[in-house]
Amino acid sequence: MVKKKGLDPLRFGLLESSLKIQNKIIDRMVVENQRMVSLAESMDLGGSQIDWYQVALNLAKDHVPELKENKLRGPKVKWGMYEKMILAGEIYRLKIDGFTIEKACEELAKRDVWKNFLDHKENTYDSDAKAALLKQYSENSPETRIAIDSYLYHVETNDIEEWQNKVCEVKKK
Repeated sequence: MVKKKGLDPLRFGLLESSLKIQNKIIDRMVVENQRMVSLAESMDLGGSQIDWYQVALNLAKDHVPELKENKLRGPKVKWGMYEKMILAGEIYRLKIDGFTIEKACEELAKRDVWKNFLDHKENTYDSDAKAALLKQYSENSPETRIAIDSYLYHVETNDIEEWQNKVCEVKKK
């Protein structure tokens, strides 16, 4: 929306004709309408048919505390569902090769993907990286079952490269 100065107050002289007063009121209504349309367009709600309820709701969300969305407090969560599921799939992959869960986490902690994902704030360098991975892994969760199924799907479809791409996505966070 283009910044414009506010509207001048409507002033009527005592000796102005009713026609002049009516013209001033109509001119004001035209300017107000143009600015309202401009406001709606700035909210991507413009067009041939403006949804004035949505315009009002957007404004109210900005200015009425009861309509504002509560924002999550605290730091961003590093471990999302995606990262936990990829970890579970990788642990399962190593378990197939005979690793225990602890040994699998120790092995994964040495790999660049997980080294880059884990950071100093979590105190996860060296031996602590294994503990950080173990902490995020839950063997009996439904998410782990989904992760294992996803990994097995990639094995059955002979698309391990796609699984590796998913693992590399963890590093980008």
